[in-house]
Amino acid sequence: MYGLSPTDFDRLTETGRCPLCGVGVRKRWEIDHNHQTGATTGAVCSRCNQYLLTGSKHDVEIAKRLVEYLTVTPVERLLGEKRYGAPPGTSTKHRIWLWTGKVPDKEPDKGN
Repeated sequence: MYGLSPTDFDRLTETGRCPLCGVGVRKRWEIDHNHQTGATTGAVCSRCNQYLLTGSKHDVEIAKRLVEYLTVTPVERLLGEKRYGAPPGTSTKHRIWLWTGKVPDKEPDKGN
């Protein structure tokens, strides 16, 4: 399938790790291919096949923009500084402080 022999498949998967994310593939490898050209590109994990490769449309320019986005985020580039949200489990009071820089007098109503 996809022009690969069993030996080809074994060579592509011999590390046991997805070549994109590096995670070990336990259940099932997916053979990725370019839907526009039909070219077989490699064996990857299902997450990378479904999200990274499908999302990039196999377009190198999109992949370059993703690298640029992750290297210098639009917030840093346009606003000149990093901004931080609150990690999960942070109280509403602390979230308000992170956003406004001011400590609220009391914890806001949780019923709203």
